Order: sequence, then structure tokens, then C-alpha cells
Amino acid sequence: MGQYAIGLDLGGTNFRAAAVDREGKVIERIARPTHTLEGREAIVSGIVAALDELRRSCGGELAGIGVALAGFIQMDKGVILHSPNIPAFENFAARDEISRLLGEMLDDVQDRLARVSPWLGLLDRAGGRTDESICSFCL
Repeated sequence: MGQYAIGLDLGGTNFRAAAVDREGKVIERIARPTHTLEGREAIVSGIVAALDELRRSCGGELAGIGVALAGFIQMDKGVILHSPNIPAFENFAARDEISRLLGEMLDDVQDRLARVSPWLGLLDRAGGRTDESICSFCL
């Protein structure tokens, strides 16, 4: 397995994640409930578990991880200022928290994506959705 990236589309009801290679081929995808009503910790825990599952399943060299959601993000800090679908993420430093919980997984990332936008097109083909209302950040 060569280099790949993981894209995650986070919605208020469900989230979808896909691993894609440099050519845009979907290697693997998963979908899970977001558990919005269970609060921030439950949501983040589900995201981290899904990302780790994809990483373990794919092997190879993880180039980066992109997360997309509806709302406003302070890109330079990875802070979600407002998300209409996930109120528990209001003013939440999601990038830092998810990165902290992923720990070793991100230590292995050698080529972090400078921008997630090109990968979102690949995620769209994997069953996610992309439009102007989606904001994103890279881990």
C-alpha cells in the first residue's frame, strides 16, 4: 500500500470517512452515527475510533487527515467557532483535541496536507458531500 489520506465528513446525524490514494481511488470507507445528543466527548471518541480503524485497515503511509463540517472554523487554530448541526462543538479546539487523542497515529504522518480541498473532491466520490457550506481543517 502506498500513500493515502483520510477525509471525514462530519454531520449532525452521521459521519462518513474514506481513505483515498493519490490517484483518487477509494481504498476503504466507513459510516457511523455522530451521537450528537451524547455530547462532545462521545462525538470525538467516535471520530477518533473511526480514523484509527481506517488507518489500521489501510496500512501504508498516511499523508494526512481532513475533517469537514458545516459551520465556521478559525482555520489557523483549528477551532470550530460555530456548527449549526453540532452545538457541542461551539468554540471547540477540535484540531488539537482530535490530534491529541490520535497521538501515535499522527506522529507517523510525514506529509501533512497543506490544504484539504483537493481531498474533499475525492471524499465526495466516496459518498460524502461537498458544497460551499462545508468548512474544513487538517490534522
